[in-house]
Amino acid sequence: MISFTQAASSKIREIMEESGDDATALRIRASKVGNYTFRYGLQLVGDEEITEQDQVVEADGIKAVFDAQSAEWMKGATVDFVEHDGNAGFQINNPASEPEWKDPVAKKVQLVLDERVQPSLAQHGGWIELVEVSDGVAYV
Repeated sequence: MISFTQAASSKIREIMEESGDDATALRIRASKVGNYTFRYGLQLVGDEEITEQDQVVEADGIKAVFDAQSAEWMKGATVDFVEHDGNAGFQINNPASEPEWKDPVAKKVQLVLDERVQPSLAQHGGWIELVEVSDGVAYV
């Protein structure tokens, strides 16, 4: 269902130990904000905060907790902890957020959006998503 890299699981355990709370698990929430775009929320929780409706998964030494919809959207996702240019944070690589374009032009437009446009927008909390390419026009 979900996996954690060594860097992510180490960082999560470190944060749990430093929190001083009774945190035993990591709740992961996925919110869909487009066809292929998600926003994620990560929260440390104790056993008393886990409900019968939650799905609980033990992965790479981390107890992960999901509501039903987030569990569906997170299938096959990997949580990583990355450090780059003095910044650090969790990164979620989710196959559900990767559109499969059959049109070669759409694939190229998606590549430009992913590599050149999206990083700049993400720095300011924004995002962009390719909806379709039709008659030589890209709709975002």
